[in-house]
Amino acid sequence: MFFAAAWGNYGYSGTVRLLRHICRTMRQRSGVDILECGSGASTILMGILAQRYGCRVVSLEHNAAWVRHMQVMLKRFRLPNSSVLHAPLRSHGRGEYQWYTWPAALSERTFSVVVCDGPPAHTLGGRFGLLPVVDSSLADDCLIILDDTQRLCERQAIARWGQLRHIGTRSHLALKRFTEIAFLPHRAIGADIPPQVASQEGTMSA
Repeated sequence: MFFAAAWGNYGYSGTVRLLRHICRTMRQRSGVDILECGSGASTILMGILAQRYGCRVVSLEHNAAWVRHMQVMLKRFRLPNSSVLHAPLRSHGRGEYQWYTWPAALSERTFSVVVCDGPPAHTLGGRFGLLPVVDSSLADDCLIILDDTQRLCERQAIARWGQLRHIGTRSHLALKRFTEIAFLPHRAIGADIPPQVASQEGTMSA
């Protein structure tokens, strides 16, 4: 809580345990491209770790004023391995959901880790848009870390993702504040086994 208040975007910053988990993941997956949806304190932390582990981090942010702030922060802390791009929210899927405008500059990139802490909860479709919009830019072994999965809309997004890809999930913390989503070998659209949010930390279920 103090970390979020000090950063200045209280209510939008990731929890300390989520940030620790991101640290572990970046250490385990050194040298990869990482996509962050939303930006804030985690962006600075990931920028520092990106230099240590040889990763490259791209953060999408819909708020233009916050983009400018984050760009100043990255420059101030000299974090060249990280960038924040302005990606306004727009309608996708015939108006069924909203998601970031996917920057053309990222069309040739392949991301092995996604940290999804945006867009905000009131966005139409929640965070469902990640998979249908970005799927072609995700590695076969991509790991998605989805924050705020104590909220119904994020759990619904996971269930809908299970109709697009065969995935496994692992929930962290008793309140299920964040969940890992991994692509499983069977990649057929409309997987037979729907995802279930694991009831215990450390259990991956399909």
